[in-house]
Amino acid sequence: MSNPEESLNRRRVRKGARWLDEHMPNWYDLVVIGSLDMSRRCSCVLGQITGDYNYVVDAEVPTNLLPPLVDRTAVTHGFDADSGDYDLLEDLWVREIATRREGAEDDR
Repeated sequence: MSNPEESLNRRRVRKGARWLDEHMPNWYDLVVIGSLDMSRRCSCVLGQITGDYNYVVDAEVPTNLLPPLVDRTAVTHGFDADSGDYDLLEDLWVREIATRREGAEDDR
C-alpha cells in the first residue's frame, strides 16, 4: 500500500499525462527514461519535450509546442514537487511512461 504523498503525486502525474495526451499525443516517445531527472529543468518531462521546463511553466520563452502553465498548475499536474521529493515524482513518471509505451505497443 502506498503512503498518502505517493497517492497524491500519482494522481497528479496521471493528470499531467492526460494533459500532455491532449496537447501532444505520443509525448512519451520523446522522453528518454535514462536521462529523466525531475529536479532539473532541461531533463524533466517538460524539459525533454520542449527543451526547458521554463518554456512551458510561466512561458519564460513562449513555445508553440504546449500551452503555458503556471507554477501551481505544474505542481497539480505532477511536473513539479511541492514536497521537494523529486525522486518519488521521477519514479511515478517512469511508471506512467512505461505504461503508456506498453499500451502503444499493444495497439500496433
